[in-house]
Amino acid sequence: MSELILRVHTSHGVELGYFADPKVELITNDHYEIEGTFLEPGGQPALRVEFNPQVLPYVITVAKPGSLKHNSIKQVYVQRGRQPVVMTGVGVSP
Repeated sequence: MSELILRVHTSHGVELGYFADPKVELITNDHYEIEGTFLEPGGQPALRVEFNPQVLPYVITVAKPGSLKHNSIKQVYVQRGRQPVVMTGVGVSP
C-alpha cells in the first residue's frame, strides 16, 4: 500500500514542501487537520515551517486523488511549525 503524499504550495504556486503519509483528520464536512513529518522539496525534514499570515494561505494538493474526500485543500494555515507539523485547511473538489 503506497503512502499518502500531500504537497504544500504558496498561493503563487511555489512548493513549500510535503507531508508523506501524515495523520489526516476530517474535523467537519470539509475542514481538515493534517499532522506529520513535513519534508522540504528535496526530501529532508524541515527544521521549522514559518507561520503564514492570514492574507497568504497555503494550498495542498493531494498526490493520489481519491485517497481523501477532496482533491485539494485550500486556506491552509500552519498551527504548529515544529515537527510534527500541524496545518489546517478547507477541502475543495474540482
